Amino acid sequence: MNRLDTWKFAVAFAASMAVLSIACAVAVAISPEATIAFFNSFTHGIDLAKPIPTGDRPVSIGQVVAGAVSLAIVGFAAGAMIAGFYNLLVAGTRSHLLTRGHEESL
Repeated sequence: MNRLDTWKFAVAFAASMAVLSIACAVAVAISPEATIAFFNSFTHGIDLAKPIPTGDRPVSIGQVVAGAVSLAIVGFAAGAMIAGFYNLLVAGTRSHLLTRGHEESL
């Protein structure tokens, strides 16, 4: 099995999270009620509409950028952990196969 490049995987995951954050902001700007209803299904009954301020305040560019940057940072950390754990598991599988005489499986 091939190892993942931890840095590249983390950057790809961070970029994916930033794009998802921007897509969410666009969805909120276009249809806030439908977006909240969609995300309410993730939270097992917690009403996400309650913390939204009243007055139809639009999403600001600053909020979009802050959300994208924040999720990119979290995404980078998560991606690095995922790739690191994957590489540990691959290394463990490889050493297990080598000790059992299955070199041809690698």
